[in-house]
Parts: sequence; C-alpha cells; structure tokens
Amino acid sequence: MNTFVKSTLSVLGISLLASLSSCTNNEAIKPLQSNGTTPYTETAPQPTQVNNLLPTLQTYRLVKHGDWQLFYDEQGDLVKLQSTAEPNYRREYTRASNGTGMTIQLFNGYNLWRKTLILFDAKGRCKESFITNYSVVNGKTVATTRRFSYQYNAANQLIKMTNLDNAGHYLEFLYNDNNDLVVINIKKNGKWEAMTYGYKPAGEALIKDYTRLNPIWMTLHEEIDPFLPIYGKFNKNLVRLFHYDDKTAGKSLEKVSYNYSFNRMGLVTSQEEIRFTAGQTLTQTINFGYQFN
Repeated sequence: MNTFVKSTLSVLGISLLASLSSCTNNEAIKPLQSNGTTPYTETAPQPTQVNNLLPTLQTYRLVKHGDWQLFYDEQGDLVKLQSTAEPNYRREYTRASNGTGMTIQLFNGYNLWRKTLILFDAKGRCKESFITNYSVVNGKTVATTRRFSYQYNAANQLIKMTNLDNAGHYLEFLYNDNNDLVVINIKKNGKWEAMTYGYKPAGEALIKDYTRLNPIWMTLHEEIDPFLPIYGKFNKNLVRLFHYDDKTAGKSLEKVSYNYSFNRMGLVTSQEEIRFTAGQTLTQTINFGYQFN
C-alpha cells in the first residue's frame, strides 16, 4: 500500500446516521414491472413543462441541494458540503496534489465520522475506494474499513463494484439503449437485492437530466458519492421511478416516484420524492440552487 493510502486511513471518527422526512400521503405506490433491461411503462406524477434552452450553453454550478450547501475551489472542484439543517455536519473533499486520488471526510463538529480514500485510474475515475467508519465501543474508538474496486465499460459506465475483502459481495450495473442505468444487482454471500430505475412512465417523454448528480440510492452513498463525477456516467435522463427489492426474500424494500419542477433553462429547481417504505408513504421536496458564470 502506498504512502497516500497509509496516511489517509489513519484518522479516527464515527459513522453518520440518516433521517427520514415527514409522512404526508397514505396512498401506496404501484409496483413496477421490468425485465431488468428496458425502461418502465408505469404512470408517475407529471413533470412541469419547461422550455428547452440547453443549459449546457452556459456555465453553472449546483450550490444548493436540499439542506446541503456546496462549495467549490477555483478549478471548479467540489471541496465542501455544509448542512444547513445540522450546522455541525459537513463533508470535506481533498484531492491529492499529484492527481492520483482524493479523500472524503465526514465531520460532526470536530469529530470525524467517516473517511474515504479514493484512488483514480488514468481517466480520473474512481478505481478503488477505502471506506473507514468509526464507532466508540466501551470508551474506545474502533475503525472498520471496507475496500471496493470499480470496473467500467468502453462507454464510461460503471459496470461492477467488488468488495476486495469478500469475493461473495459485488454489485452489477445494467444500462438500457438510452445509456440510462436500469438495474443494480447487489449480490452478497448468496443473497440478492436489486435496485431498479424507470425513466419513461406510460404516455410521457423522457426528460433530459442536467443536474450532473449520480442517481444512486442513499444506502450506496458511502460507496458512490452522489455529487462527484468520478464514477462514469450513469444516466442521460431524469429518474422517474425507483424500486429496491430483496429478491432472495421476495420482499419490496422501497418504492419511490419522482416529480420535478424546472427553471426556463430546463434545470431542476425542485424534486418531489414520494416514498413508500415500511408500510408508510413519505413525501419530501428537495430544492436545487445554482450559480451561473
């Protein structure tokens, strides 16, 4: 292991807990039907109509995502996420001066909760990660590290993640003809879970995605940071429907539908998430803010 790896794995902290939004709707979301290779054809909330003025013609940065404020350096690289809901929570991003990788550190006040070391391949993509979570047991800080490798295809799409400490734990990523991620198969020691994505509800058109975010469900955010463009390209269109299923147990874990509002350039200004989980329907709205140059 090189000096960069050794030095970044030596810091202590503890693991972040996520919170759910309030329950506002008691109507369950309909189950999705998919063969794992094609988009869904199920009704979802209609998006607000927008004018397609091609925001790629103007330089912009995402500076607000829900409760997170995003900060960048002079090169345009993300350097910090600051929570406005929990002022002690922040996430710091530091790139190695030699361009070989970066670290992500999650803090609560002065306490480091999680530290992730990422090594880059020749194209600047994540090829390996070392994810260290910290907990306090009997008054002592205990560090637990997981290591993953990342494989890509010729289209710059992530196709496989492998736990380097457990060959029986890996994730497979499948895409459709529109180059949109449609299935993540999660295999772990003989068990199988699947995350399935839909982009085109019945009778509706695809909606171009200009957000530049990774549409990865929260349970994988430690392995794939949603704000970093270092994992290849997951999608060209906005996700409208999502299912997370325990295939081994034959049980649904999450059912989610999304609706969006846009500005006149076609950029998302808000995302409504309607989530059916654990017998409850939860609704939350995430607002987006941009800085234009």
